[in-house]
Amino acid sequence: MFDSPSPPTLIAKLSALPGKDDELATLLAELAREVRAEPGNVAFTVHRLRDDRNVFLVYEIYEDEHAFRAHMSTAHGRIFNERIKTLVEGGGSQLTWLTSNET
Repeated sequence: MFDSPSPPTLIAKLSALPGKDDELATLLAELAREVRAEPGNVAFTVHRLRDDRNVFLVYEIYEDEHAFRAHMSTAHGRIFNERIKTLVEGGGSQLTWLTSNET
């Protein structure tokens, strides 16, 4: 996962269960405020699909592997992941790791 020379960058996809989209949106807004305050966080941007309001994509960038690992160990992250278990398909987010294509 961290073999790339570019900083840890990912997209997290969360698909809300029927009727749970507004609750998930609120939790994601709260999480975004917390994550953006973390040392080493470069970006944490929550998007919602225009054509499917139940699907959220979160674009995340961290300075380095250490910053990402610190992010994964935060209390607010653990609480968020526990709270979304009954709100999203599959009980959690689906992660897609990105690498820069720029030279």
